[in-house]
Amino acid sequence: MTPTLDTPRRRRFPDTRSLEFDSGALVVAGLANGALGLVFWAVAARMFPESEVGRAGAVINTAVMLATVSNLSFGPMYERFLPQSGYLSRRMIVGGQCVTGVLALAVGAGFVLVGPSDRLFHSTLDAVLFPVYVMVLAGFALADSILIGLRGGRWAAVKNVFHAAAKLAVVAALGAGAVGGTDAMILAWLVPAAVAVLVVQAVVVVAGRGLPRSTAPRLPGMRALWAYFGGAYGITVLASVTPLVLPLVVVVSVGTEGAAYFTVVWSLVAAIMLGTGMVTGPFIAAAAAEPERLAVLLRRFLRLYAVVACAGAAALAVGGPIALWIVGQSYADNGATLVRLMALVQLASVPATVFGVLCRVHRTLRYAVAIQLVSTVGVVAVSLWAVPHWGVDGVGYTFLAVELVVVAAVAVPLYRRVRTDLGEKR
Repeated sequence: MTPTLDTPRRRRFPDTRSLEFDSGALVVAGLANGALGLVFWAVAARMFPESEVGRAGAVINTAVMLATVSNLSFGPMYERFLPQSGYLSRRMIVGGQCVTGVLALAVGAGFVLVGPSDRLFHSTLDAVLFPVYVMVLAGFALADSILIGLRGGRWAAVKNVFHAAAKLAVVAALGAGAVGGTDAMILAWLVPAAVAVLVVQAVVVVAGRGLPRSTAPRLPGMRALWAYFGGAYGITVLASVTPLVLPLVVVVSVGTEGAAYFTVVWSLVAAIMLGTGMVTGPFIAAAAAEPERLAVLLRRFLRLYAVVACAGAAALAVGGPIALWIVGQSYADNGATLVRLMALVQLASVPATVFGVLCRVHRTLRYAVAIQLVSTVGVVAVSLWAVPHWGVDGVGYTFLAVELVVVAAVAVPLYRRVRTDLGEKR
């Protein structure tokens, strides 16, 4: 049939700005990160003592979580409001980066002063450099939200795959050269991250690629922006407490060898959950850019997220124990139960994730903050009792129990919200 004015031509290639394309790219990147991250720790486990692997994992995890806290809620703000910022986009990006960079240095320095430095750092130089690690990782994480907010999620995926591959190459090279254990693993993680941050800065901020040049802003009033900022920051801080505290709880409760098992398992779990979670960013950006199409976008998102969440759970349940066996028999013996438990957590977390996403779309974050508070307090409190009793498996039992409580709390408001949104005119 010959196309007419009313019959659009069929695309030969996927729309590179579509929800599915950007989301698919981020999921693939998440899976690649999970695989390469596991290989990273497998290489490290074969080249360095378990105590060194555990210490390096604790330092890196702590720096990542402090970086998340330091980013305030600029990441969610960028994903939600950059599509509406018009010619103010560069100012928003640079301002947020300056604030978070300074805060990351301050938070990192504060941790060195009051945290368990004697357990984590070999020397004074390691402690002095730690705030720089936090600043680099803060910029690395914020770059994802900037690219997603500019409807360039595929480039965030490229950035993350580069980091995963580069850190593996660096740790293998340093390990082969017999360069110091903990320092080698930390440098392998940080140097590629710094390179990625500089490239994003050069392309987006300096060259202005992807920034709207003349579009008028469609932002809400300052009161609404501050309210969203406060709610999003509350969720960010609360969500960061759990992964910040857990590695320290494991180190103190079961020692550095137990921390090594936890680090390897958690690198796989975190990569899968991060990959599946990044599907939410393109949906939020698309809904902000085209609010009149919310019903259509929500249907597409729910279908996509259901597939991705099930795939992530299957990857953890089936592939996780096999991957741990490849790393080493001791890692498989001590981590297989935890990774299977986290596969169940992946499925149980779906309702809360969808609810949180819709709260961000509609800028109604109070109940989402309350739910995150319950989750964080529950995980931290129960893990302090569970890990000494069940070792690293206690982390999995804790997460599963708390997530089931959260499901019960969000079930009714989620049902009402989804019904309302899907009933909107398409």
